[in-house]
Amino acid sequence: GGFRSLGGGFFGGGEMGGDVEAPEAAERPPLDDVQADTNRKASAGTLVACPDAIVAKILSHAPLRGRLLSRSVCHSWRASADEPSTWEHAHISGYTCSDQDAFIDGLTSLAHRSLHKTTTLSIPTIPAHKVEALLSVCVSVSHLHIVILEDENTHHSDYVISAISKASPPHLRHLKHALPPSLLDSDERYHRSSLRALARNCPNLRSLDFSLPSPSEVAVHRLVDALHHCPLLESLDVSNCSNVDDRILKPLRARSTPLSFINVRGTSLSPSGLESLRSITCSCAA
Repeated sequence: GGFRSLGGGFFGGGEMGGDVEAPEAAERPPLDDVQADTNRKASAGTLVACPDAIVAKILSHAPLRGRLLSRSVCHSWRASADEPSTWEHAHISGYTCSDQDAFIDGLTSLAHRSLHKTTTLSIPTIPAHKVEALLSVCVSVSHLHIVILEDENTHHSDYVISAISKASPPHLRHLKHALPPSLLDSDERYHRSSLRALARNCPNLRSLDFSLPSPSEVAVHRLVDALHHCPLLESLDVSNCSNVDDRILKPLRARSTPLSFINVRGTSLSPSGLESLRSITCSCAA
C-alpha cells in the first residue's frame, strides 16, 4: 500500500529493468504482425526522439502517482521524471502512509532529487523539524500549503510556523496553515511568537490563509501583533477562526495600503466592526 508499490519504494524508488533482446523469428510472421511491429517501432522512435524537456513538461501535468511510476519506464524517462521542472508544482498533501517515518524519508529523498526548483508545495502535517529541513532544500517555494486535517488539533501549528520562520524561504509569498491555538495567548511575550518571527523572516509574504475546516479558537493577540509586521500583505483568510473579533481592526487601520481581500466568515466580528472592516479593505467576505 501507499508509495511502496511505486517502483519498489516510496516516491518512486527501486531498480530499473534492463533491456531485453527479442529472439529471431523462426518463420516469416503474418502481414498483420509485421504492420503491428512497424507501428510499435515508429511509436518507440517517436518517444525516444522526443526531447527530454518536452517529456518533463508532459510529466509535470501528470498526477503524483503517474510521475513516480514513470521513473520505472526506462532510463531516459527516469531522468525526465527526476528533472526539477517536472516538479514545479508538487501537491503531496493528499498522499499519506501509516508508516510516517518511511513517508518522510521518501519525501526527503524526493526533495533532494527533484524539488529544489519547486514553486508550489503542498504537504501533509509532518514534524516541525522535518518541515524546516525540507524547506532548506526547497529554496524556490513561493506557495506553501501545510494541510491540517479536520480531525487534527492545531497545537502543532505553532512549532510548524516557527520552523518555517527559521528556514526563511526567500521567495515565500503565500502560506496556508493553521494559526496557533488560543491557549498560547496567555503568554504575552509576543516579541518571541512564531507569527512575528514568520513576518520578519519572510518579508515577501503577500497572502496568509489561516482558514480552518471547522470553527476553532486561535491565538488572536499573536495574529494582531503579526499583522503589524506584514507591510506587503495583500490577502488574509481567517474563516472559521471563531474568536477573531474587532481586535484585528487596529493593525489593518494602521496599514499604508489596504488589503485587497479578507475572509472573516465564521469569526466573531461585531456588525459595526464588520462595517468598519469593509471600509478599510478592497474586498471582504463575511
